[in-house]
Amino acid sequence: MLENETQVEDAHTVETFHRKPKILILGHGRHGKDTAAKIISEVCDISFVSSSWAALDAIYPALKITTGIDSKIELYNRRHENRELWKSLIGLYNTPDKTALTKHILSKNDMYVGMRCKDEYEHSKILFDHVFWVDRSNIETVDKSMSIEYNPETMIMIDNNGTLDELKVNIKGACDSVFNTE
Repeated sequence: MLENETQVEDAHTVETFHRKPKILILGHGRHGKDTAAKIISEVCDISFVSSSWAALDAIYPALKITTGIDSKIELYNRRHENRELWKSLIGLYNTPDKTALTKHILSKNDMYVGMRCKDEYEHSKILFDHVFWVDRSNIETVDKSMSIEYNPETMIMIDNNGTLDELKVNIKGACDSVFNTE
């Protein structure tokens, strides 16, 4: 299990507590972010939820009216058909607090999977210990609804242009280098 030790000092005590690292998984749509998150979760024993699933409760009423679909499961499964609508509704949820969805997700999980909005990213990146970028651009197209760009200085690239087994090896290598899990 991965944990960071932090000491908190006040006038009366010094405490040491443990917390797992907070991770953001970025990448274009259909590039394998949820698959990568599941593997990272298994390798590093940390929890995650897709941002789409976490946001669904907040944006469900508007999605139901706009799409005419009553089922949350169907809305989630068809989210790729309405990527811009989802992005817009999540943006409204994050107004005025651009970190609202991030705080909601991190209050219950160690990973946020699938942030799309650059403004949300700029306001909430301080809440994460590590940012991973999942890339499958040799196989899948880039997603126009993604406004965050890969930055090699602040993000760790995970290559997902091969097989699932190759992705697992790439993730294990990234986790080993970042978290010293060897």
